[in-house]
Order: sequence, then C-alpha cells, then structure tokens
Amino acid sequence: MDRSQTLNRPKYTQTSSLTPAEPLKQFTGRLFIKGTLLVASLGIASGLAELALRISHYGEANRTPLQKLMEYDPLLGWRHKRNISSEMVSDEFRINVQYNAEGWRGPRRSFNKPPNVFRIVVLGDSFVDGYAIPAQDRFTEVLEANLRPQADVINLGIAGYSTDQELLLLEQEGWKYAPDLVVLAFYYNDVWGNGSHYFSESTRTQKPVFFLDAGGNLNLSNVPVPYSAPALQDRFKLYGLVRTAVKGNRLLYAATVKAGLADSTLPDHSRPSPTGAAGGAEEFAVYHATETPELAREWSITQALLRKMKQEVEQHDAHLIILYVPTRIELLPAEWSGAHLPQDYDHNVVVQRLVKICQAENIPNLDPSDRFTSVGADRFYYTRDPHWNATGHHLVGETLAGYIRSSQQAALR
Repeated sequence: MDRSQTLNRPKYTQTSSLTPAEPLKQFTGRLFIKGTLLVASLGIASGLAELALRISHYGEANRTPLQKLMEYDPLLGWRHKRNISSEMVSDEFRINVQYNAEGWRGPRRSFNKPPNVFRIVVLGDSFVDGYAIPAQDRFTEVLEANLRPQADVINLGIAGYSTDQELLLLEQEGWKYAPDLVVLAFYYNDVWGNGSHYFSESTRTQKPVFFLDAGGNLNLSNVPVPYSAPALQDRFKLYGLVRTAVKGNRLLYAATVKAGLADSTLPDHSRPSPTGAAGGAEEFAVYHATETPELAREWSITQALLRKMKQEVEQHDAHLIILYVPTRIELLPAEWSGAHLPQDYDHNVVVQRLVKICQAENIPNLDPSDRFTSVGADRFYYTRDPHWNATGHHLVGETLAGYIRSSQQAALR
C-alpha cells in the first residue's frame, strides 16, 4: 500500500450526532429567540416613548381635551362628568374648567327655586358652556349680574349638542330647576346635527336623532345610544403621533390604504374649509342658498323640534326665547370672501330661515349680530378658535339682559 494513502486515511470514521432535521430546528430556535428579543425591544421602546409623550403632555398644547370632561350617556350620547376639573388649553387661552356634582360649571344650584325669583335656564352647545373663558365672564353670568336680584340663571350648556339633545336635556334635567324662562342658543351647525346620529367631530361618537313620520310627528331613534370605546389615538399618544405623521404624508397614507390599514378615503382639500367656523363641510352646507333635499329634511326636523320645545315650555307655564349665535365668518365679509366658498352659499340664509320658523311658530328670537358688527365683529371672537372671547360674552349677556328686561317686565318687578 502506498504510504501517502496510509497517511491521508482518517484514523477513524467521522459521524455527525445530528439528524438531518435538527439543524433546521436549531435555526428555527435561534430565529424565534431573535424575534422574541426584537418584539420585546420594540415593546419596551414603545412603552418608553408612550411614557415620554405622556410626561411631556404631547398633543395637549394646542387642543381642548373635551373627552376628558365627558362621559357616556345612553339617552343624550354624552354629558359632563361630575366633580371634575381640567385645564383647557389652546394657543389663545388657558382656562381651568370645573364641573360640580350636577355636572355644570359654577356653584351647585338648588332645584327648589327661591321665592320671588325669576329663574332662567339656558340651553346650548360650547358657546353656552363657555369653556374657552373663565366662568364668571360667560354671558349667562353677565346676564344674571344684570338682572340681579330678581333673577338667577342656570347654565346647562354642553359642547357639541344640537337642538335635539337640548330638548332631551330640558326634559331630563332642565325642568328640575322649575324655570320661568328657557333660552335656547341656536348655532348654524345645529341644523346638520339635528339630522345626524353622530357627533360632528367624530363618527365614533353617536347621539340620539329624531325623524319625522308620515304625519310629521317626531320619533326618537338611536336610543339607547350605542357606546363607542375610545379610539386608539385617544388611548395611546404614540399611536396618535404615528397616525398624524402617516396622514400628513400622502405616499405613506396611500401605502397604509393599500395594505388595508387605513380608510381608503383620502383628505379632500377641494371641499370648503371656512375660517371662523367649527365643524366640517357637511355642516357648513347649511349655507346653500338653494335648498337641497337633505337640507329640507334637516330644517323640517329642526322646526319640529322647536315647535315641540315651545309646547313643553308652555305646558310648564314658562316662556321660550331663541338666541341666535352668529358665527364669525357670517359677520366679517372679508373672511367670507376669503374662504372661497361656492357661489350659491349665502351668509344670511341660516338666520333668515330661523327667523321665518320662529315667526311661523310664534317663538320670540334675538339676533345680536347688529351689536357685533356695529363696533367690529372681530373684537368679540378669538382669532383661530371659533368661540366668543370674554368681550363677546359680555356683549351678548348685556344684550340678552336688555331684551329679557323689556319682554318680561311684569315678572321682573
């Protein structure tokens, strides 16, 4: 035998202790460990990021956290929490808002009306609640100060409410205070809200809605109001940050839509987005000079609601006044023209239609628009936030006091 062959021959036969399937198992195991570590790392990083965003109060510098002050209500959709306070913050105001044991701002009022006192209950949305100004500057407090000591005023305003919810609130809470006068504040988006089953700023938040039967009678629907759990962006600040970043980039947003992770409807920048008015294009369509079938339906429901409220007020031996709340853009021609709205939009159409309804239903109404425009309407509103500032509230309170004093002379003696 050749010596080289002998030297190259292995002294023993090498065999593997692993079966053919075991290398794959080892690889899979290592992959699982790495994947677990990656997921854990991402979880820890996300948790730390969420903690940092919460500590820094991310997203709260330029918004009013209304959801923190609201709770679910099966009849009304939402209402104020009781015994709660929160700071409402924007780049134009910083207000500490406190709600008492009944869920209203200010001192708790007795249901029993004091003797020889003319009691007024005021219903409305965020203009009445007045979370953008200190409680003592709200027009209801100004009204009470101007009519004191003959009258006291109960403010039952809740942000986002429309006439339908205000009627239900009057039935559920308002009559407990035995008012002699009910003041209903009416804002342009009440028309849209009266025909909708969800909150204007979120389709997740639902509300009661009335419809008219064949005989023109009001019928309540969507009650009990379906409960909606908080959206992810409300529960997790990190999700809200990522969501905002993705929606701000059309390429990323299109990719998430393609992956089925987002709604297929991209933002439509061609729709009117007026300044000085809360709400979206759907609500602002009420300014159409030519009435659409949908507008006709919403106005019909609105008129029926006002008629029903007047009937209830009269049954309780009280009086009803409608206070029109003009939006800033109605009163400032430069802002109206600068919004580039469709040509068939008319800034006067809402108040004119409301006045016609009040005349038909014999309901007294007050429109303070002339008082605003006589000295410059922009003085009475915030610049970016659509609500009245303290100066605006004082003007409305004084105007309303003069109107009530002249129309309720006998009762206020």
